[in-house]
Amino acid sequence: SANYQGPVCLIHGTKDRIVSVKCSKKYDEIYQNSQLHLIEGETHTMHKKLSQTTRILGEFMGKEF
Repeated sequence: SANYQGPVCLIHGTKDRIVSVKCSKKYDEIYQNSQLHLIEGETHTMHKKLSQTTRILGEFMGKEF
């Protein structure tokens, strides 16, 4: 990932018990062109706040691609 220069959108739930939020924070430090979005109260499955998650992704995709 350190060699990738393109845009990256990181979306992570703060209550994810499968993958630590520390992982997304570390990737955000490594990628030079990243956006980190922490979704408060969301889990790994990202289904509780789906509209917020899809809005973030849609804005990223529309802006970057």
